[in-house]
Order: sequence, then structure tokens, then C-alpha cells
Amino acid sequence: MSVSQDHPPVIPAKSRRRAAIEAIVLAIAVALVIAHTVYWRANGEQTRLYEERDALAVLYNLGLILGTGALVGLLLMRVTEALGYEVTEIEHFSDEDEAPEEAPKP
Repeated sequence: MSVSQDHPPVIPAKSRRRAAIEAIVLAIAVALVIAHTVYWRANGEQTRLYEERDALAVLYNLGLILGTGALVGLLLMRVTEALGYEVTEIEHFSDEDEAPEEAPKP
């Protein structure tokens, strides 16, 4: 039986271990952001911030959204690396082929 050469290259175990450690650190950082948000909601600080509606409130919310999004994105990237999956570009259609035509309507 012959093995197909289409398999992605294997990521070394050392690299996967490092990615797993980084994923744990990032998961802790995401948990701290969530705990901070819940704490501010519970003690009324978030309500006070929304009532003021000043530039500080806008910057705080924007920073919180951007920071959380960046942390979650990095976390998912490290989890993917820790699982040993290497993301590669997939060619859905070659240059010669065209997109499939729509199915005829009944």
C-alpha cells in the first residue's frame, strides 16, 4: 500500500509543547479579562461608565473588545499548533477551472 504525499508536514513535539504552554498562558489571560468584566458588572462600575458616556468609556470598551479579540485569536492559533495541525492555503479551484455553475432550477 502506498502512502499519499498530500499529508501536511508534522510539527515537531517541542514546538507543539511550547504552543500548548502558550495556549495555557493565553487562556489564563482571557479568563482574567472575563473575570475583570464580570467583577466590574457586579460592583456597578460598568453601569457608571455607561452613564457617563464620555471618551474614556468609549476607549475602555474599544480596548476591551480589541484586547479580548486579539487574545482569543492568539489562543485559537496556539491551540491549533498544539494539536499539530498546520494551516495551509487550500486551492478550491485551479487556474484552469472555473467556479461550478449553478444547479438548474426545477
